[in-house]
Parts: sequence; C-alpha cells; structure tokens
Amino acid sequence: MTTRPLSFSVVILGAGPAGLSAAIQARRAGHSVAVIEKSSLPGGMSQSLNIAGQTVDLGSHRLHYAMRPEVMGFLQTIPELELQIRKRHGRIRLFERWLGYPLSLVDMCRTLPLQVFFKLLLEQAMRLGRSRAGDSFSDRIRSSFGETLFKYFYQPYSWKLWGTSPDDLSAEVAEQRVSALSLRSRLQRLIPLLNSRWKRFLYPTGGYGQICSSIAAEADRLGVEFFYNHSVSAIEPISGGACRIVTDGTTFETQNLWSTIPASQLAVLFSVTAPAEVLSASDRLQHRAMVLLYLVLRDQQYTEFDAHYLPGEGTIASRISEPKNYSESHLLNQSTVLCVEIPCWEGDSTWLATDQVLSEQIITEMASNGFPALSPDEIQTVRLPKVYPVMPKGYENDLDKLAKWIEQYNWLLVFGRQGLFVPDNLHHAIYMGLQAVESLDDNGKINQEFWQESLETFSTHVVED
Repeated sequence: MTTRPLSFSVVILGAGPAGLSAAIQARRAGHSVAVIEKSSLPGGMSQSLNIAGQTVDLGSHRLHYAMRPEVMGFLQTIPELELQIRKRHGRIRLFERWLGYPLSLVDMCRTLPLQVFFKLLLEQAMRLGRSRAGDSFSDRIRSSFGETLFKYFYQPYSWKLWGTSPDDLSAEVAEQRVSALSLRSRLQRLIPLLNSRWKRFLYPTGGYGQICSSIAAEADRLGVEFFYNHSVSAIEPISGGACRIVTDGTTFETQNLWSTIPASQLAVLFSVTAPAEVLSASDRLQHRAMVLLYLVLRDQQYTEFDAHYLPGEGTIASRISEPKNYSESHLLNQSTVLCVEIPCWEGDSTWLATDQVLSEQIITEMASNGFPALSPDEIQTVRLPKVYPVMPKGYENDLDKLAKWIEQYNWLLVFGRQGLFVPDNLHHAIYMGLQAVESLDDNGKINQEFWQESLETFSTHVVED
C-alpha cells in the first residue's frame, strides 16, 4: 500500500535562520508549512551547545546593528528571545603586536611603530579618489588599502580562510567580505566619534543559538510542522506547477519548495536529470571546512577580550573567542571555555587530526603569539564541513548556470547562506527568509519579478565582522 504524500502550501529545506524565519512568517500569513531538517536540532551553524556547564557557540557570533529595521522588528516578535546590548572588546594580532579590534586610529597610533603607522596613512592618502580596480581579491584590496595592509593582514588571512591564493580569488570576495572597502566606511570605523555602531552588538542571554531555537519554538507553537532527522533523497517535478519531495521517512507535495541547503547539493536531487553543465557547475562550488577546538580552563576568566583575531601565518587558528565574555549569564562560573576556530579542508590533515594533537599545536602557537599560558582540563572538538564559500575568479559563471536552471521551476525558491553560496551574516539570512514570504501573491504563488528584485538586493549584502 502506497502512503499518501503529506501536502503543504510551503515546504522548506533546512532549519537554519533563513528557513526558520521564512517558516514562521509563512505560517503567520496563513500558509501550511513543513520544515525538513537533516539534523536533530534547528539552527545549523547558528546553534549553541553546552560544554563544562556553559553555553558556547559554533565559533564567534554576534548580532550587528547593521541589520535592517525589518529584521530587528521580526526578532522583537519572538517570545523568550532577550537581547543584551554588549560592547565589543576584541583585539587583532598585526605587525607582531596586539591592536584593539575593531581598529581605531588612536590605538593604531599608540601601538604601532610610527614608521608603520605613517606608511599606512600615506598609502590611504594616495588612494583618495581612486576607483577599486581589478578582477581579483588581491587587486581590490591593494587598490583600497595599499600594499602594507595587504601583505600583513589580507594576504595571509585569505590563505587561512579560503585555502586559496588571493590572486586567484574573485574580486567579489572583497566586495562581499570586507565591510570597510570604501574610504567612507573605513573612516566611520576608525574615528571614535563615528564608530559607536561598530563598537556595540546584540547578543542573546541564552547564547547565540537561542535566536534560532526561539524562532523554531514559536513556529512550532503556531503550527509549523518540523521533520527533523529527515534527509531529502529526491525532488520530483509534477503536473500543476508543483513538486514532490522524497525523504528517507516521508513524502511531501507542495506548490512552493524553498531550499536553503547547499547550492552544490540541489541539482543532483532532481529526478529529472539536470544538464551536464549545471551538474559540473554545482560540483565546482566548494566550501572551506572548520574544526572548532574547545579548551576548558580552570579559571574564572582567561582574558578580558571577547575575541582574538589571528590573520598571520604563525598559527593555524583564525580566531579565538571566550564565550563567557559575550554575555553575563555565566560570569559566576568558576571555569571558562575558549573556542578556537581552525579553517581547513574537509578530509585534510587538520580535519583528521586528533583532539590532543590539535590542542598541543594550538597551545604552542598561542604562546608564541603572546597569549597567557594555559593548561586545559578538558578538550572537545566540533567539525563543520561547509563554512566559508570559496570563490575563485569565474565562480560567478557557475552560479549563473545554476540560477538560470532554477528559474525554469516557478515553484522553487533558493536562498540563505548555503543556498545562494554567500558568506552572509545571520541578519542577512533572516531578511532573505522574510522576503521569500513577501514574494507570495494573494494566490500563494511566487511573484517572480519581486523575487528577482530581492535577489538583486541580496547581492549587495556585505559581511560585518
């Protein structure tokens, strides 16, 4: 006997911030909604976990004031989500010194050798009025910041994050990933009277994962149906402008399929075989992975800083954060946890290294970079296979082939960080989900003209660090 498919107005693949915001808003608009998630919990990389009695995140995360008013308004409708206003207090290792981060002119003048400081200023002055030129990441950074900052910051950092020469990365990486690319934005960040917006952030009292868990809880209360531990095995176009989604436990039918799963995985799921050029383009879309190394210390606080940025070659880590310093929730706890972010390729020697080997290497490298001595009581790791989209020159052609193929299915929307292959922040992902619901007309069909305009808007997103 064949089981009848479950029918919903909207079926969403993925319970990350983009999928969750779309789900709850679609339900509020009166649509029946199902969310299919392969893991057992919502949130994706925006989850939190408990280590040594403390809530820690999957890396260093924060909500930025750069979010659109619609996103802030949406978050204010979510019960149980309490956001604290926090002051940023990070630092970055540059020129073998620690500088406050976000950077400020006063701190740079006070900390850097004067010849380095004035060289940086001169290189900036020489670029006044110049347009950003070139088709590579290197070209854009050099034309915006000069050779010195490129050599000591962006060049080693690009190798570390993306595992690729900055000469081979698309200029789009700079446009999307470097928020201070224009002179105006740099001045706003560097001058104390102008940078208050970048000195503060919002953070949930229950950890960053509380954003998605609270949205999911409210969506569930409103009637969104969640199907956790379900992996999609096939997507079948059917008559009437609809599709069928087959999972390892349930089959669904819908006139609106919204996918936030990785762009590289979508085309291969279709029962109607995609053209070879589309499949090849999908295969070329790669992500850098990351190992998160958690070190539990028998100290109430390791340092006063929330995050330490490490662009240089002296360590495999790109950033080290102390979750306790992001919130007041665990201040009385007698231990603290460090989260070490180590970019890598899935399956390489770093990915496969034991926790002990990684911790010994990191502790040695931290000592050589001016960190206080430490001796962890406990070590844990989490491995994330798809963190940073790698964007070599010409990658836009592959995305364009995939996008044009998707356009033939008027019941399909693709959005989110993974779906659109972008490095966006959480507030960007939430905005995408809200716009997906706005794209529905009075008949519950996608207004394709509105959605194409939304995609154009999404392409202007710039990551806030």
